[in-house]
Amino acid sequence: MAQIVIKDLVKKCGANVAVKDLSVTLSDGELTVVTGASGSGKTALLRCICGLDSVDGGEIYVDGVLVNKLEPKDRDMAIVFKSIALYSDKTVYENMAMGLKLRKVAKAEIDAKVKAAAALLDLTEYLQHKAKNLSVGQRQRVLLARAIVREPKLVLFDEPLSGIDETLKRELLTEIVKLNKRLNMNFIYATKDGVEAFTIADKVLFMEEGVLVQYDTPLTIYDEPSSLAIAEYFGTPSVNMLCGKLISENGRVFGLVEGAKLELNQTFSDEEKSTYVDTGRNVTFAFRAEDVKLSQTGAISAVIDDVDLDGEDAIATLYSTDVEKAKKFIGYIDGEKGAEVRIDIDKDHINVYDTNSELLIG
Repeated sequence: MAQIVIKDLVKKCGANVAVKDLSVTLSDGELTVVTGASGSGKTALLRCICGLDSVDGGEIYVDGVLVNKLEPKDRDMAIVFKSIALYSDKTVYENMAMGLKLRKVAKAEIDAKVKAAAALLDLTEYLQHKAKNLSVGQRQRVLLARAIVREPKLVLFDEPLSGIDETLKRELLTEIVKLNKRLNMNFIYATKDGVEAFTIADKVLFMEEGVLVQYDTPLTIYDEPSSLAIAEYFGTPSVNMLCGKLISENGRVFGLVEGAKLELNQTFSDEEKSTYVDTGRNVTFAFRAEDVKLSQTGAISAVIDDVDLDGEDAIATLYSTDVEKAKKFIGYIDGEKGAEVRIDIDKDHINVYDTNSELLIG
């Protein structure tokens, strides 16, 4: 267990900057998921933390100790990268014990630690099996056991489950969460899969082109994404977006989408009001499918274009009819294809973004 503090981290890869001035503090015992599209800097960040790559600027502290100049073996971290494999001709026991032997840990202590880690991951009966004879799931469990067996301060995972079928992936993700809570050990897990990130994270660190864009709980990032890129990245179906403007009426701020007036429950600063309200400046309203509600007096008139079933829920694709150019969006509503409906959007869950910068307003 350790607090990880990163200050103004910079990592260059040739002419490109893989990590740009990244600062964050990761609390003791948390499972942090680093996510973002391919090339966003996830792997570069992990390699800097564990010491596989040197940094070009900034500082990394583990429990108050600056580790920038420490060799990987001296940072008390374990790594589970997708490219790191087991020794196929060695037994599960030998694979798990190898790191401890290299550190010249006493034989009795090695035996106790290996057996304890094996018990945590249901590997006890496989300790004398050769790694090459294990299933994919069992090999992944051995990799996890090998990472935790020496009780490091931090375990780093770089897309370890990519390419694994969804059923097995869900099972292993559950094991990773259980390990994190049982051991109260810091885990940093990198993946480009937004669903995977939200499934396991205490906190999500979203990166884009080397920059930390948002660091928060999965719920906060889902409800209040700080940019349209993040809003689009998470959630199935994807977030709905309507372009419009902000207007004032009787001291309140409303969204105006080609004649359709949206109620908002968002607080804007005086500076934001002077910039966006009644100025004609374009904004984008983003909302989730679950925030679309049928209402006889709804602000938007729409036609149901298609209906799909998502488990027990009906997902309707709608086209608005109150606007000059029909806008398409998705809602969890009951209705038949071709039906004309009126809808409202939950005012508590409409986020407003600057259309040009794509950053959250309010």
